[in-house]
Amino acid sequence: ALRSGHAISAGFELVGTEMPEPTRSEFAAVVDEINLGLSFREAFENMCSRVDSRDLRIFAVALLVQRDTGGNVAEILDNIGHVIRERVKFKQDVSSLTAEGRLSGWILFLLPVAFFAYLYVINYDYISLLWTDPIGVIMLSGGIISMFIGAIFIKQIVSIDM
Repeated sequence: ALRSGHAISAGFELVGTEMPEPTRSEFAAVVDEINLGLSFREAFENMCSRVDSRDLRIFAVALLVQRDTGGNVAEILDNIGHVIRERVKFKQDVSSLTAEGRLSGWILFLLPVAFFAYLYVINYDYISLLWTDPIGVIMLSGGIISMFIGAIFIKQIVSIDM
């Protein structure tokens, strides 16, 4: 809409009628708030408070700065779109690169449980020492605690904040 010469408010109305949900309703709410007398800044701050999205905040800040300083809105929106697409691609790349670590974590967590179940079925007298003997209880408790500590460490290693 901006490239064809429409004002930014007309572009928001267009987004509020033609985009899929939930984008449609959020931009329609912004247009309604502006039409009811709220400032452009207040309407966008309201939308950012309703929708918790870092990408939406980048979009809102860029438009508010552009509104105060001027510039080519269509080019700014193109750049924001490029940045958002690159962020999504980066998240997908990170997810695929950490998949091996997540799978290893699950295997390391489930393998002792499966082995315990196997021994419980095959040789109950051997495994029952873990809960009948005082030293066995200490060993079993230590093993369970170690498993959870290891799971926490593996989760910390493979989780990356973006």
